[in-house]
Amino acid sequence: MVYSGGGLRGYQSLIIVKHDSRWLSAYSFNQPSRVEEGARVKAGEPMADIRGEGSAAVLHFEIRKDGDPVDPRSVIPSG
Repeated sequence: MVYSGGGLRGYQSLIIVKHDSRWLSAYSFNQPSRVEEGARVKAGEPMADIRGEGSAAVLHFEIRKDGDPVDPRSVIPSG
């Protein structure tokens, strides 16, 4: 875990997970966060609940390699 909070402009309730020295993933519009800043998380471990807008849940997801955005479909298995 690298960051958990809402202090970055344009992002609400942001969680950033640093996977290694090159990869990170970011999740925004989480409410409430279930993890604290600096905590280690395991694959499949719930990090937060997702905030709903009316009847629709909203989640912003990013994955980055060396600071550059990557299309998640190229690194996350389908199915």
